[in-house]
Amino acid sequence: MVVLAVPLVVALVGLRSHRWYPVLDLAQTELRVRDVASAYPPLLGLVGRLGDQSRPGSHPGPLSFFSLWPLYALAGRTSWALRLSSSALSVVAMAGTVWLAARRGGVRLVLAAGAVLAVVLAAYGPEIPVEAWNPYLPAFWWVAVVFGVWSVLEGDVVALPLTVFAASMCAQTHVSYLGLVGGMALVVVAAVAVLVRRHRADRPELRRIVSWSAASAALGAVLWIPPVAQQIGGDNPNMSIIWGDFAHPVEAPIGARRGLEAVLANLSPLRLVSGLTEDPHGPLLPGVLLIVAWGVAALVAWRILPDRRITRLHGVLGLTLALAAVSAASIHGHVWYYLLLWCWSLAALMLLAIAWTAWGWWGHRLDGTPPGRAAYAPAAVSMAVLVAFTGVATTRATDFRTRSGSESDALGGVVPATVRQLDRRWGGERGDPRLLVTFTDHLGLGGQGWGLLNELVRAGFDARVSDALGPGAGGGHRVTTPARADAVVHLSVGPDIARWDRRPGARRIAYHEPRSAAERAEYARLRRGLIRRLRSLGLDDLVPKVDSLLFSVGVDPRVPPDVGPVVNRMLELGLPLAVFVGPPDLATP
Repeated sequence: MVVLAVPLVVALVGLRSHRWYPVLDLAQTELRVRDVASAYPPLLGLVGRLGDQSRPGSHPGPLSFFSLWPLYALAGRTSWALRLSSSALSVVAMAGTVWLAARRGGVRLVLAAGAVLAVVLAAYGPEIPVEAWNPYLPAFWWVAVVFGVWSVLEGDVVALPLTVFAASMCAQTHVSYLGLVGGMALVVVAAVAVLVRRHRADRPELRRIVSWSAASAALGAVLWIPPVAQQIGGDNPNMSIIWGDFAHPVEAPIGARRGLEAVLANLSPLRLVSGLTEDPHGPLLPGVLLIVAWGVAALVAWRILPDRRITRLHGVLGLTLALAAVSAASIHGHVWYYLLLWCWSLAALMLLAIAWTAWGWWGHRLDGTPPGRAAYAPAAVSMAVLVAFTGVATTRATDFRTRSGSESDALGGVVPATVRQLDRRWGGERGDPRLLVTFTDHLGLGGQGWGLLNELVRAGFDARVSDALGPGAGGGHRVTTPARADAVVHLSVGPDIARWDRRPGARRIAYHEPRSAAERAEYARLRRGLIRRLRSLGLDDLVPKVDSLLFSVGVDPRVPPDVGPVVNRMLELGLPLAVFVGPPDLATP
């Protein structure tokens, strides 16, 4: 565990020297984590691509917020503390996997599990374990779920509490794990029922099984109290929204064929070497070959090997593959890379099962353990993989920067001046004025606007957002109307700045141009080229979005692959930002 933690420590040390301003989902995450010890503890996860504009849905539950809070609070409630807490949770998840491995196979399997975790850690890079983004937070907990289900199938009921917690963390934090965890839960319940029936005549063992099972069920009930309470007493029952979204999706699911292709592309062992990519598509052959090799290994384990642990591990992986295919087929809309992150760890676990089976088959051929020094080969190989891939992960961590770095830096150009000006206006009484934070973002999804809200709340202001953003915006309690606000604080991005400069009553209090003269010229050149390209493709309806919502152009399914890099570069270059303050009625168009 010390070895596996090294890349995260290196990443955190490097990030410590640079002030980071969370934007969009990460800003909303910090707002929710900060609410844990408040009068308005979160009952749900982040708002997701669920429901509709009138009834937006959220990811199932707030367990990640509650889990992040203790270390976040102890470390000073800074944005860096949020990353520290996320990293610590990743280490805890890996430690849970290693503990379960020790129960299944002693030191050798501990080293093998460590090797698997090192491979996955190097493939993901530092971003997945360090950033407290809800698609990333379950990544290492999912590995613990697989080991936990395997342990229960082995009759190890002591693994149940950790399995319940890890599964709840995955299912509550991001909806992409909901189907996987649901299928696994049914298997665990069936396995416990079989254990009870098998040991019904053995009173002490039956009492032990029932005690651990009851304690785990109680733990699960406690962990799911917040989302169940919201479902029963909330204005917009979230579980019903999630169910309706999957039963009657606004966008058609991608279906079994495309879902299987997505799984195969992300099962490629080559990705474990090349590292994290935002492209969920890729060649299918490596994934197909891995499944074929795994299928042969599973057959060998079932028919030949006396060690039933290997057979049961193959069974869990087979179940996971089936659930993965079903879950991927239900994806609707754009297929984002983060929806399939669990495929990467599944590929590493399949490689472990193949290697273990091959070693067991060789030992079976020799009618026992391989002689001499060969008996230590698995441990030696696992140690070598652990050290080598942890070294790769550490190297990648030395120059880690968040993918929202340009947006964060640009936001940092206006936040200090904004806080100073607001302090001057209200004489340092930060809690008295109710500030309605609005934003117009011509690049993305208002990420910097949410970042500004987060920073004003961090500074002690009673900052809120408009109820027009939906009932769940800002956690629900950070919603207000112009009639209830004392002032509006508006963040303008790009062309919106000139419009607000002309608005009577609006006073500009901060401005930042993140681009150099050369970068401004590059942005203008890319913009002209993008417009010409869209018109040549007959996509004239997307031309206005180049200046109104650039992000949507890059993810439109009609645009060819060469458009995406252009849009991404323009988003990276960014646009100037300005902050205005004025009377609340300025919040109305």
